[in-house]
Amino acid sequence: MNEPRYYLDNDNPHLVKHLLIEAKYIVESGAYDGVFLDWFGPSATFLKQLRETIGSRYLIIVNANYKYDPERAQYINGAYLECYKTNNPASLEQWEHTVQSPKVNVLDMMGEPTGCTGSPDLQRMRNTTTYSLVHSDGYVLYGDHFHKHRWFPFWDAKLGKPLSDGVQISKDSYRREFEKGFAINNSNEDSVTVTLPRLVKRLSDGSSGTMFTIHGNDGDIFLKAE
Repeated sequence: MNEPRYYLDNDNPHLVKHLLIEAKYIVESGAYDGVFLDWFGPSATFLKQLRETIGSRYLIIVNANYKYDPERAQYINGAYLECYKTNNPASLEQWEHTVQSPKVNVLDMMGEPTGCTGSPDLQRMRNTTTYSLVHSDGYVLYGDHFHKHRWFPFWDAKLGKPLSDGVQISKDSYRREFEKGFAINNSNEDSVTVTLPRLVKRLSDGSSGTMFTIHGNDGDIFLKAE
């Protein structure tokens, strides 16, 4: 993140007009599906102007980190949550409930060491992945601070479409059912034991059953038995 950094001057009407014209030409060219604005993007006033300029057909996404802003939410299709702390962002669920459709919310937990060296923290990866699954219909990435990442077999699971919203098990613990399985996230410090309504196979260790314990700050995917 080299200095100096430059930011858009929302108070310069000539620059604002120029940016709106550029955005309109970019999306109407057919080369792009929308506009992405980094560092939480400009003001809600600018986003309103941008939406009016490019219309509802094209996407607007802003990098929000852990923040949430209801004023910005009404004009955008999604937030890119570029996170680096150990805790999951409570704002993901808020963005999911308030942005325009189609929704494109992204959870990027930067938990890997730079360059993705050494052994990955599989528990934190599962926690991030299942948190996204139970609280959104969006996307997830677990990598380093510069978005380099590995591919985890955990992500190969074929869950199918969600059959319901996330259901709370206990404080900060949720379960969500999909066509081919369940995702469970436990963002609590304490372990939680869950009983599922049918025989399933736990993805992390291959065990089968109906009752499982999820450790604190962990999560797992459970695939329905054929």
